[in-house]
Amino acid sequence: MQREQPTLYIVEGDPDILTGLRNFLEPYPISVQHFSHPQAFLNAYEPEAPGCVIADLIMPDIDGPELQGILKEQAACLPIIFMASLRDLPTSHTLLNTGVFAFLEKPLSRSKLLSTIKSAFQRSQDMQPFAQLLNSLTVREKEVFELLVDGHTNKVIAERLDITDKTVEAHRSSIMRKTESSSLANLIHINNQLRMRGQ
Repeated sequence: MQREQPTLYIVEGDPDILTGLRNFLEPYPISVQHFSHPQAFLNAYEPEAPGCVIADLIMPDIDGPELQGILKEQAACLPIIFMASLRDLPTSHTLLNTGVFAFLEKPLSRSKLLSTIKSAFQRSQDMQPFAQLLNSLTVREKEVFELLVDGHTNKVIAERLDITDKTVEAHRSSIMRKTESSSLANLIHINNQLRMRGQ
């Protein structure tokens, strides 16, 4: 089966930087969508589709870390590449430990930009099957999934979510079936693959 063509999403509020990125990438066979505001991007992208996001670390309304959190909640298979100025590097180093794929220091190095996009595309395609499995779950099943992979027992999960042990077991069985998992170890593996999106 042929892999789906990944898309590069650029989220940048500075029109000059956005135009520069578009002009630089135009000669390359890369599918590009560009947005001047994070919410416009969130309204347009498909969580299960492969690709990557290049976004400014500091943005109004929805900043880089908030955007990262939203994509994580939606189990998007989109590695995040943040553009950061020198003064923002301390923040960038902290975020690297939370699953951000890479940081590119402004002004951007063209060779570094291309190699990072290529690596992010590969990572996204590796993540896609795991993201599709997780997105097959209902909202409640995702809540149970998160607690299961964190090591909580059915009893604790029932108390946390204010449901019965029997209901937890029903959700657990559904999760195992939908993710084609035979054990808790398989669920943990799926979760780890998604958390590795920045590595």
